[in-house]
Amino acid sequence: MSKTTKQSFEEAQNYIDSKKGKLTAYDFNKITIVIHDDGSSFQFHFSFMEEDNKFIYVFTEHNGYHFFYKEDLIFYTFIEER
Repeated sequence: MSKTTKQSFEEAQNYIDSKKGKLTAYDFNKITIVIHDDGSSFQFHFSFMEEDNKFIYVFTEHNGYHFFYKEDLIFYTFIEER
């Protein structure tokens, strides 16, 4: 892992860690859909998404917190849970 990649990874992890303990069940009210450029797809229910210039961050109520490099994705969005 290059130094730049490692630093980016640490920044993303720090951002996720900064959210821990500050979220409530009411925050997880969307379905987040992520499609990777290799065709892998992810659908997270009871979640929400945030983004910056490098990453999207997916926060889920029951499946942890995840981040993805935006340049590796072909699509990402969210829709309201019913």
